[in-house]
Order: sequence, then C-alpha cells, then structure tokens
Amino acid sequence: GTEHLSCSNIDNFPTSFHMFVVGSISYTASTATNVIVSCDSADTESDWTFVQEKDSDEIEPKFTFQDVDGATQTATSSVTVTNSAPAIFEVLGDGRWSNSIQYVDVNNANNYNGAESSQIKLDNDVVINLMKNIAGEETSGTIYEVLIFDSLLDRHNRWAIQGYLKHKYNLSITETSAAGITDV
Repeated sequence: GTEHLSCSNIDNFPTSFHMFVVGSISYTASTATNVIVSCDSADTESDWTFVQEKDSDEIEPKFTFQDVDGATQTATSSVTVTNSAPAIFEVLGDGRWSNSIQYVDVNNANNYNGAESSQIKLDNDVVINLMKNIAGEETSGTIYEVLIFDSLLDRHNRWAIQGYLKHKYNLSITETSAAGITDV
C-alpha cells in the first residue's frame, strides 16, 4: 500500500493558517475521495480535506470543511492539475470571523474564483493526515513538502514561498498576473 503519515495530538491548531503542499495524486478509479491532506478533529465536527481526485485525468485543488453552523462548504480553484503531476497546492484557511473567506490556489495561478465566504470551524486538537482521507483510506501519490504557517501570508511572502518551492522541485510553472487576492 501507499505510505502515509499522521501527526497526532496537535494542540492549539491556529484559527487562521496558510498551507503549501507540493505533491501529486495518482488516480485509483476506486473512489473520488483520495486526498493529499486531511484533518481529523477531536470533536469530529471540524474535519477538513485538501486536494482531491476529480476524475481519471485531473486533480482538483479543493478545500472541503465544516462551517460554524455545521454545513459542509468547499473552496475550489478552476485550475486543475494533470493526474500524477507534481504541483504546488495552496490553501488559506481563516476561522476568526463570520465573514472570513477561504481561498485555494494551484501553481501560483492566482485564480481565486472558487473562494468560499464561510467561517471555518476549527478545533484546536487535531490529527493531520498526509495521503489518507477522513474515512481512513490511503491515497496513492507523493508528497514532497508541506509548509503550514499560523497566519495568513501577504502576497510578497506567498510569492517568495511559491518561488522557493518552484525552484527547489524544478517545477515548470508559469506565474500569472491574473486578478486575485493581493493581501489577506
């Protein structure tokens, strides 16, 4: 089977976070629930997942979470990645205010059309799973690096981190100047 990693007993998970994941998923044709990162919360009501299979050809940058009212919400990017191709996936999660907006990006496309304006419900006692979904099923693919920051980064820091990851993993990514968020 695929190797996965679980980091247990993470206390005081931040109420806002910025995550970069360099990785890939290989389509398995079994389910559409394969994800790169999942979070199991102690309260079992604050679970979330990030990056999942879309179909046999595409991987979708998708952040699925519970809002403070218990409804399932999703932030997506219209930019997809080819099956098994490494990419830089990015999520900006904010649970501080009722009008918080959750953003997703891939390969510095700056395409935030699928942003979700809902306050994410975050538990401060979590287990972060890499290459394993909420149901406990393992995901086929590779994680090269995960960076989690306990705040939302401004555009200059985001671009610096994206450039660092692009260079480190020799990814042929074309940055865009598309309208997107400039600061959070």
